[in-house]
Amino acid sequence: GDVYKRQEQELASAKKTLSIEVEKVNKELKQTRMEVHKLKESNRIFSNERNEAEEVKQEAESLKLKLSTYEQQLSKLRNEYSNLQKDYQDETLQRKRLYNLVEEMKGSIRVYCRIRPPNNREAVSVVKVVDKFTVKAKTAHGEFSFLFDTVFDCDATQEEVFECTKSLIQCGIDGYNVCIFAYGQTGAGKTFTIQGTKEQPGIAPRSFEEMERVLVSMTNCTYKMECYMVELYNDILSDLLDTEEAKRSGSQLHIKEDMKRMIYIEGVKKLGIGNAKEAKEIFEKGLKNRKTSATDKNANSSRSHLIFTILIEVINKQNAQRTV
Repeated sequence: GDVYKRQEQELASAKKTLSIEVEKVNKELKQTRMEVHKLKESNRIFSNERNEAEEVKQEAESLKLKLSTYEQQLSKLRNEYSNLQKDYQDETLQRKRLYNLVEEMKGSIRVYCRIRPPNNREAVSVVKVVDKFTVKAKTAHGEFSFLFDTVFDCDATQEEVFECTKSLIQCGIDGYNVCIFAYGQTGAGKTFTIQGTKEQPGIAPRSFEEMERVLVSMTNCTYKMECYMVELYNDILSDLLDTEEAKRSGSQLHIKEDMKRMIYIEGVKKLGIGNAKEAKEIFEKGLKNRKTSATDKNANSSRSHLIFTILIEVINKQNAQRTV
């Protein structure tokens, strides 16, 4: 009986020990399974990252190839741009040469005739328009014909008159000296042709707008504009943009010629111009200081010779060529 009991105790102890071992093994197995799961997850992530790295490598190779292609295209475009730039400069010079050649063929001095409509006190017109170049005038010594570059009849508009002088604006910007002036007796319509009215602007305000339009379109150039305005009255030159100087009758102004044989007025006040609006404002400011008085034909007749000058400096951005 004692042997059986002892064996039973030994079996119970062995069973307990075995249970502990089994539990320990189960824990280790569980831990191992967790580690295996982590390894599998890590392996999956590593595999994905390796695939992504391979994709990045392939993409990098593709980008490198594209970059090489783009560099070749860029080099080609640079050469094309350089050639186009040279062609543009050549074409610009050619345009200037041909444009001004046409203007020279028209004549360096052009004389236009404009006939104003008769007023209420003029019963009969003594001037007859024969064609766009010829007029006939009746005088005390008979009828005479006169030839002009263009003749504008009574129905001619301000737009039509300006169209004949519009091309000269481009010549001035190209570096040529250009002068437009109106000549005629009192009441002939000089002021209307040059200045015009608010509803029907004349050559001057239209020239300001055309000048701005041309300069703004020249994107390859920078420009600077200045102006001055004087009047000649009783052989005295007065500055119309300097009120105090005008009051002193302009005794300090002197007409001179520089080394390039360009006429300038020493001591005159020059104002910068940024656009057509500023040019108009300055022009109107000078007009207010001009000497006027009533005549039999004009209630507000100009009693002086008016000179409004705009100096244009253009610099080509590509070759730094400067024209004034």
